[in-house]
Amino acid sequence: MDSKKTAVLALFAAPMLWGGALVAGRVVSAEMPPISAAFVRFVVTTTLLALFLRIRGGKLPKPEKNILPALIAAGMTGVALFNVFLFSALATVSAGRSAVIIAMTPAVVAMISAIIYKEKHQKLFPLALILAFLGAAIVISEGDPPSLFRTPPGKGELFMIGCVFSWAAYSFAGKHVLKSFPPLPAIMYSSFFGALLLAIPAFLEGGLPRVFSASPSAWAGLLYMSIGAAGVAHVFYYYGISKIGPSKSAIFMNLEPISALFFGMVLLGEEITMPLAIGSVLVLSGVSLSVKE
Repeated sequence: MDSKKTAVLALFAAPMLWGGALVAGRVVSAEMPPISAAFVRFVVTTTLLALFLRIRGGKLPKPEKNILPALIAAGMTGVALFNVFLFSALATVSAGRSAVIIAMTPAVVAMISAIIYKEKHQKLFPLALILAFLGAAIVISEGDPPSLFRTPPGKGELFMIGCVFSWAAYSFAGKHVLKSFPPLPAIMYSSFFGALLLAIPAFLEGGLPRVFSASPSAWAGLLYMSIGAAGVAHVFYYYGISKIGPSKSAIFMNLEPISALFFGMVLLGEEITMPLAIGSVLVLSGVSLSVKE
């Protein structure tokens, strides 16, 4: 199988794992404080990845000084900020709604690429952005977008919007890193820097005792998020970016809300409302157009 087909399969699997992680995150956020949960999650991820790399290669590859800033930026955005926002949001926002808001990310990545990096897009790109943002507005406002002008979104929805922009920044940092550094060590170092950045805030939050006294189901969710979503899925996503670039890779994130809606309905009994269904269709349509060449 050639590298492009492998990348497609990897990019198909990653959002499926992330969709499941949103469901697991609902269970975790009910018992664990957000910063402490994020810190423990990436301590586990970093440790497992470091052990795997040592077993596989004998020693950990050292990044060159020129990519250290990008690795730290990836840790700050895709690990620290994203996960604090995520756990904070999932305390009040359903897995399905969360996934639909996060699904805006490819459109945001494409928009930033056009504005900052002068990347060219097809003529329907403005329509794509309108569809994506309208869909997100319908989901956030629960079917009444004009209400957003009267009453700001709730904290949970604002945290999810923070997830969108932190992940967009992570995608660009990751692209820079992968020009000269392999995916798995890049994930390990970004996880390490993210955990390091979260250490003091987690201590100040005072929630670590609650993490270690949480139920087995909460720990199962956290371990799934640490190994499957933060480890395996990140490897798949980084590999896809390295082969076909961030904009084309981003289209596969369309699968994340679908898997989250399904798993949320089956495992948590979450309801798929009409505004959620309509918003999902608009977001996915806009995202598909935004990354189409």
